[in-house]
Amino acid sequence: WRLGRGWCKLWLVVDYLVCTASVFNIVLISFDRFISVTKAVSYRAQKGMTRNAILKMITVWIAAFLLYGPAILSWEHIAQKSILPEGECHAEFFYNWYFLMIASTIEFFTPFITVTYFNLSIYLNIRKRTSLRNESLSPGFKAQLSRDKRVAKSLAIIVCVFGLCWAPYTLLMIIRAACHGHCVQYSLYETSFWLLWVNSAINPVLYPLCHMSFRKAFIKLLCPGKAKIHPHIFM
Repeated sequence: WRLGRGWCKLWLVVDYLVCTASVFNIVLISFDRFISVTKAVSYRAQKGMTRNAILKMITVWIAAFLLYGPAILSWEHIAQKSILPEGECHAEFFYNWYFLMIASTIEFFTPFITVTYFNLSIYLNIRKRTSLRNESLSPGFKAQLSRDKRVAKSLAIIVCVFGLCWAPYTLLMIIRAACHGHCVQYSLYETSFWLLWVNSAINPVLYPLCHMSFRKAFIKLLCPGKAKIHPHIFM
């Protein structure tokens, strides 16, 4: 690393921020899908409240920054020394097992358990409604049930990709910190780290493929003219 300590810290803050925010946004999206299926009436009542959605998104990014940002910026000042060798750029807490265990619990284990709970709740809710006799279901109810099934499938895909991309890095990071890098090859750790970026790169493609609402939002954002010319896209 040749750009100096200041640019190193800036890079680390941005790197950890966007990866952590990606995880927290998955939790937020999963919660939104969970409410839309299990509490459809209250969800529809709040659907047009843009202010609430903006506040939730801002909260996610603030929480993502607070998890690693202050530690990256002030760790060496609190410890009154730096363990970072000249020419390298990584966080000062790179080998601090206690901090990484706490951070990993907040960043991966808790979110993964949470979204798994949302998935199971959605699945059980849909299964309960599907068990009703078909003749007792109105056409509108059947249409809603079909939409909810698509939501469940798409959410399951997103969660599985999230778990596959994040689990190797999280486990290797904890093991590596515990043995100060002696028991995990750096190339293996680096490969697992790249999986985080792969996950963040896949998400903007995966969300529109899995969710019609995201597809509509992307079209409105990237191709506003198309939305005006072809309003049936949003029907």
